[in-house]
Amino acid sequence: MKKVTALLLLSVCSIQQSCSSNDIDLNPNEQQEKTVFKEEFDSFNTNVWTKEVHEAGWTNQELQAYDEAHVSVGKDDGKSVLILTAERKGNKIISGRVNSKGKKSFKYGRIEASIKIPKTANGLWPAF
Repeated sequence: MKKVTALLLLSVCSIQQSCSSNDIDLNPNEQQEKTVFKEEFDSFNTNVWTKEVHEAGWTNQELQAYDEAHVSVGKDDGKSVLILTAERKGNKIISGRVNSKGKKSFKYGRIEASIKIPKTANGLWPAF
C-alpha cells in the first residue's frame, strides 16, 4: 500500500510539474516561423525580380501597358524602396509591374510587406 501511495504521489508531482511549465506548444507539428527571404531594395536584384513588359489588354483587358522604365529603386524617408510609377501618354496609361515568377517561391511561410499606396481615383487599384 505504501508503494502505491508513493507512486501516486510521484505521479501527481510530475503532472503538476509538467502542467506548470511556462513553455506553451499548442501545435507540436508547427515549426517556429523563420525569415527565409528578405528584400531591402538597396538595388534591383534581377536574380529575384523581373520587370514586366506588356501591351494594354494582355490580361484581364487592362487598359494600361507595362514597361521597365516605370520600375526603379530609390529612397523614401531614408529607406530603400521599390518605386512603381504610372503616367498617361495621350489616351494610353503606362506603369511599372514586377514579379518573381520562376526566380523566388516559397512552399510555407508568411509573406509580409510594408507598402505605401498613393491616393487613387476610380479605376486605379494598386495590388500586392
